[in-house]
Amino acid sequence: MGSKRSVRREFLKSGAALAGGLTLGAAAPSLAGQQAAESHHAPPSWPMIKGDKESNLVAYGDRSKYVTSVRIAHPVGGRPSPDQFGLTFHIASPLQDSVGVITPSSLHYVATTRGAFMPDIDPKEHRLMIHGLVDRPLTFTMEDLKRLPSVTRLHFIECAGNRSSRSGKNVQQTHGMVSCAEWTGVRMSELAQACERGRHPLPGHPHGAMQLADAGVLAGDRHLVDGHDAVIDRDQHTGKIRGWEH
Repeated sequence: MGSKRSVRREFLKSGAALAGGLTLGAAAPSLAGQQAAESHHAPPSWPMIKGDKESNLVAYGDRSKYVTSVRIAHPVGGRPSPDQFGLTFHIASPLQDSVGVITPSSLHYVATTRGAFMPDIDPKEHRLMIHGLVDRPLTFTMEDLKRLPSVTRLHFIECAGNRSSRSGKNVQQTHGMVSCAEWTGVRMSELAQACERGRHPLPGHPHGAMQLADAGVLAGDRHLVDGHDAVIDRDQHTGKIRGWEH
C-alpha cells in the first residue's frame, strides 16, 4: 500500500515538472520576440535624427543642418538688415547655391526703398480694391480671389537696384537681387471683367497703378506693363506669399 502511494507521488512530481517545462518553453519565444522588438527601436550605429514633440520636423519641417545658405546685404558692405532702428534694406539671394530655377521662399531676395519696416499683412484682413475707370468698383478679400479662376506660372523678378561691383566674389554679391518662384493667382483681366472694365476702352494695354504696403519713399504707384496678362498673385510655391518681403 505504501509502495503504491510513493509511486503515485513520484508520478505527480514528474508531471508537474513537465508542465512547468512546457510553460517556460512557451514563454521563452515570447520573451525573445519582445527583446527583438525592443532592439529594433534601438539607436542605429549611423547618425539619425530622433523626433520629439518640441521640434518642428513633423509639424512643418526644417532644412538640413548641413545647408548653410543665407541671404546677405546688397551691395557688399551695404547697410545691415535690420539696422539699429529695425529697418530692413536690400537683401540678396544666395544664387550660387541654387539647384534648379526655383528660389526657396525663405531665400527670396528682399527689396525695400531706402529701408522700411516690414509690413505684417494678415491674409484675413487684406483687401484688393479696384476703382477708377470701371463701372463697378469692387473690393476683393483673399477668399474672394480663391474662388476665381487662377493660373500658376514660373516668373523671375528682379530689383531695379540689382547691380554688380568689382568687389563681388560670387553671383550673390554681384546679381543677388533676382529670384525665381512659382506663383499662383488671378489674371488681371478676370478682375477687370468683374468690374465691367470693358465699357471704358483705353488705347493699348489697360493702365493701372498699384499702391504698396511698404514704407519706402517710392511706395505708391506702380504701372502695369501688360494689364491683360498681369497676375494678382496670392500664393507662392503652393504656400502663402511672404508678404513682408518681396
